[in-house]
Amino acid sequence: MKGVYFYGYFFRKYRECSLRMDAGDVRYFCADINCDVVINATKHGVKMPKPLLTQEVVDARMREDKEAGLREYHNIFTHDQSEQNICKRADIIRNSVPRIPDMKSKDNKTLYAIAYDPARLADCSVIGIAEYYEDPNVGWKMKIVNVVSLVDRLKKNKTPMNSPNQVKELKKIILAYNGERVADYENIIGILVDSGSGGAGVPLTDWLCEDWEDDNGVKHRGLIDPEYNDGDASKYPNAVKDKLHLISPSKYKTDLFESFVKMMELNLIEFTEEYLNKGYINLIYEIDSKGQRTQRYTYPSEEEEKELKRNGITVECRPVKLDPDEEIALKQIDLMKNEILNMYRFKQSTGRDRFDLAPSKAGQMHDDKAYVLGLLSYQLMLLRRDHIINKRKDIGNLNDFFEFKRPKSTHSYFNR
Repeated sequence: MKGVYFYGYFFRKYRECSLRMDAGDVRYFCADINCDVVINATKHGVKMPKPLLTQEVVDARMREDKEAGLREYHNIFTHDQSEQNICKRADIIRNSVPRIPDMKSKDNKTLYAIAYDPARLADCSVIGIAEYYEDPNVGWKMKIVNVVSLVDRLKKNKTPMNSPNQVKELKKIILAYNGERVADYENIIGILVDSGSGGAGVPLTDWLCEDWEDDNGVKHRGLIDPEYNDGDASKYPNAVKDKLHLISPSKYKTDLFESFVKMMELNLIEFTEEYLNKGYINLIYEIDSKGQRTQRYTYPSEEEEKELKRNGITVECRPVKLDPDEEIALKQIDLMKNEILNMYRFKQSTGRDRFDLAPSKAGQMHDDKAYVLGLLSYQLMLLRRDHIINKRKDIGNLNDFFEFKRPKSTHSYFNR
């Protein structure tokens, strides 16, 4: 029983099967097989020379994400959160699909936003990337496509990279998701940077003001936030002034997480499914009569499957091997989901709620990835708000909303 959730669908099935077996129904069998059974597997009483699972794999998973490791290898159900949690695990599961993360722009025209929470010593330095697209039915939505932790792997304590290297990595990410053979930042909706309570993000973005060259010697325009780079616009006239936005956490933190809560309630944020460290993920495809494959994210119901067969379409589940960067991205997205699941809403007498880690998690885990998710959600909310405002403004000719008929006169003094 991997990845089962308390009060979730699989737990209900697990409980139903157990009750029926205990009642003597021979059609049902239920067993709690955890990792210890697999690691110490025997054949005719003799321990297997090479078990399917090793203790090293289990320990590595527990170090990465203890909660996920307990679910996956020890069958310890994750309890539903309290009313203070801003997001339920069921909401994350409902909005997660089997999908390979995007390591760069997939077609040179998809729109992305980049959120950056810089840190130097105390916390993690994180960059999150989301794809934004317009759904024909509900409008703007977003997909979390990658999360990058700017860690210096040569350091013993795995602290963040130094500031110049962080800026270099940010520039590489901006170029990768903007796409090839397109104008500077054409496919980047926004670059949102946490300015920090002490303005820590401001000196880092000063490195973006000047025009700069990439590794191939191609020159790119600088980036300026006019609010924070007051007076610099005249010094760097070629810099782009509507893409970079520094966000003050003391001023906007509540708005960021309120945006996430609202967007999740509307099912407008999509995540990748939990990664199980297998080196591959299973993707679902529809295959038509010509052999063309189209990915789908859920298995069809019996009625859907019958309809697909009538149209000559078959459904196939195929494992797709991941490269190391894709595996890391999936793990980082899982950590982001874990952080947001541990964020609490604290009611304040002022009426403006405070958002922070659950008291039991404070000091034990970071919230940087959750904050980056808040930044990306805020960008989505702005897109949807702008769309609604522009839609209201564009009402066309008022005469088209009314039908006026010329009055018919049966008598007039002027017709005599």
